[in-house]
Amino acid sequence: MLKQLYRFLSPRYQNLFLEYKVKLKPRYGHGLPAHPELYKIIDANRETYKKLIRKALSNKKNLWLIRDSKKETDPV
Repeated sequence: MLKQLYRFLSPRYQNLFLEYKVKLKPRYGHGLPAHPELYKIIDANRETYKKLIRKALSNKKNLWLIRDSKKETDPV
C-alpha cells in the first residue's frame, strides 16, 4: 500500500490513465507472422545487419565490463 502511494505521488514514476483496457500481447513475431514492411527492410539489407551484429557481439566481453553507475566507485 505504501509503495503504491509512493509510486503515485513520486515524480520518478509516470502514470498514464486510459479509458480502455490494454492488451499486452505481441502483434508480430512470437509465433505470429513478422511485420511485413519491417521484414522487407531487414531482408533487403540482411548481410549488412549480420555484419553489424557480429561487430557488436565481438565487443561483448568489454560491454559486460561496464559497471552500473550506481555501483561505480570511481567519481570520474
